[in-house]
Amino acid sequence: MDYGDEFPSAPVRYTFDDSDDELDPDLPTSDKLTLTLSHELPDQPVKLIIGLHAGRSYLNAVEGTHIGTIEKKDPNKKASEVANIVLCNNSIYLAVPHVDATLANEYARVVLDAFGARLQQVILLDSYINSEYTSKEWGVQDEPPFIRLLQTSSTKKISGILPYESPNLVKDLAAAIIAKCEIHGIPCYALFSLQESLLGKHIVTADTCTAYATALENLGFQLSLDENKLYDILTKGGVDEHHHRLYL
Repeated sequence: MDYGDEFPSAPVRYTFDDSDDELDPDLPTSDKLTLTLSHELPDQPVKLIIGLHAGRSYLNAVEGTHIGTIEKKDPNKKASEVANIVLCNNSIYLAVPHVDATLANEYARVVLDAFGARLQQVILLDSYINSEYTSKEWGVQDEPPFIRLLQTSSTKKISGILPYESPNLVKDLAAAIIAKCEIHGIPCYALFSLQESLLGKHIVTADTCTAYATALENLGFQLSLDENKLYDILTKGGVDEHHHRLYL
């Protein structure tokens, strides 16, 4: 693949799936994941907004109709981890709990295959850590609220958001989703909000949400959020069991 100047993003590395299978319009099957829909999907094209880590907490505040779940089967745990699927204004929202790297490729396949030909665009909300990020400008530290953008080659160039630069890596589920979108020609915008730290602990603040909201507006997209629910998310709990508490 030629990462010339015509591409809208810097060539950040992520793991590609070399499968050339077409996306399946029927519900996908998996030995480790169960996708259940309680409502029919819209017939018209839909946008899929996926939240990982801090993005998951942000999407948990979206107002909409609960239409299904993706359940991760783990025989070593009594309670399964469930991602809720929400429909709002012909957009699908998926707030994903922690997914191990070994399951990332299969999880991405199940998510994208579930919507098949209906899938018009994917927006991925994730985060990055300043101390682990290498910028082209030596010594420059990003300050919140801040966000970076990585987009597939089938998207239109977006101004006003700095790119997620090489040689920085996109890992695990985020990498699997972006790679599959690139392979299948699905426009994908991945937004990485700056995740702050306090005394060596990862924290997510209201600035994280501000960064997401601003970047989504640049994409011409606005979420319908329950402000009370968002406030509760920020004040009561962590991103997930693998991350630390949220702070305002």
